Amino acid sequence: MAKFAFEFSQEKVKYRPVNTLNKEPGDYDVVSLKSEIEEVVSRLQKGKIKTNKKSNKRQRYDEQPVVMDLPIEVLDVARSIQRPYSMTHAADIGLYKWDSWRPLLPIVTFNPLTEQYWIIEGNHTSIAQGIRAAMKQYPDVDLEDWSKLKIRCQVVILKPDEEGNVDMSFCRDHFLGTNGGDRLKLDDFDIYQNLVLKVRQDCYGNLDICDDNLAKKMYGIQVTCEKHKLYPQHPRAGRNTKLPGAINHIKALMQMSVDDMDFTGKQHQKFWDNLVVDSIELLPMQKLRKLIDKNKSNPDEFQSKQHEAFMYEMATVMQKFGGTPEGFRAFAVQVWEEYYVRSQGALAVDKIPQPKADFSLVLWLKLHKKVGGKYSCIPNSIYTQQFVENGVDAVDCIPKSKQKIFKEFK
Repeated sequence: MAKFAFEFSQEKVKYRPVNTLNKEPGDYDVVSLKSEIEEVVSRLQKGKIKTNKKSNKRQRYDEQPVVMDLPIEVLDVARSIQRPYSMTHAADIGLYKWDSWRPLLPIVTFNPLTEQYWIIEGNHTSIAQGIRAAMKQYPDVDLEDWSKLKIRCQVVILKPDEEGNVDMSFCRDHFLGTNGGDRLKLDDFDIYQNLVLKVRQDCYGNLDICDDNLAKKMYGIQVTCEKHKLYPQHPRAGRNTKLPGAINHIKALMQMSVDDMDFTGKQHQKFWDNLVVDSIELLPMQKLRKLIDKNKSNPDEFQSKQHEAFMYEMATVMQKFGGTPEGFRAFAVQVWEEYYVRSQGALAVDKIPQPKADFSLVLWLKLHKKVGGKYSCIPNSIYTQQFVENGVDAVDCIPKSKQKIFKEFK
């Protein structure tokens, strides 16, 4: 009979990450614009900020876009610059998704030589407003000629050069994004945060008054994380990303369900409470939970002693072969490389591809069985068919330096 002995950490967790999503309604972390500017200027003057020095164009204050209300009948669209417009998308926005509070102003260029206004960004938004006017969807607008409707735009007034020519390449450059380099890409955490706080703050934590199903799902995941002392972090959260219980893989987190997070949260809190949550504890654990759920015969399997023993044994296997979840993931990569070379033989290319998505989980299960573990909720096909190719089984590709570990289970 196999012997499983997990070595629990004796280290007490002194610090955990700041839970930045623990906000009450009305707590929007508001600071003055002046204070943020002063903070940046101060650090710039002290040489503590490294900036992108590739572009240092000086532009006049009065060259900024001007907000203007322009009637539809004077606006043009240069189709050779814009993407082909979608009638369905425009109609969908105009008739069903329109929100007048959304601050999306179309960007328009004005050529003083031709006296033309070209929409270079926000074409669908503009069409949607025209649709609303033509279909009488604005309760406060009654126009016989809907093309008289004025659309609020940001207008860039192009200036002729010394020879009297206007360089219209700005339109294409802007569309392709060369003038949008000052925009920071939204991180997955930014999206996750706003979905969670949409329920927690804007809806006062009341799911009944929230009509956004994705927000409700993310809120449920967040509450479950907090129950297990797990705290999602922004990649720029500094020290917090390295503290026990930090979740840094937000994209994977957002693919989980509440049940998934409850499952992995329990295991992390029991066995790895002093560590950051590794990626192997997210989607692979999700697949493990679904595998057990699909093949269980006992409806209360997740509360059974058999299941508790299995998870203890699995944690022991992970610890023996990898030390930590992160270490086991690195170990799985080593095994994959050996398995790929041996199973593909002459077909193996010079550059070994990344491990397949299920490899670490299947290897983990195979190792559990090889050291003598048993669990009725794992189908035999996992052991006999997955990652077995050309007579080579992944579990037989363990590095020599790890072979002696098998004796520790006897």
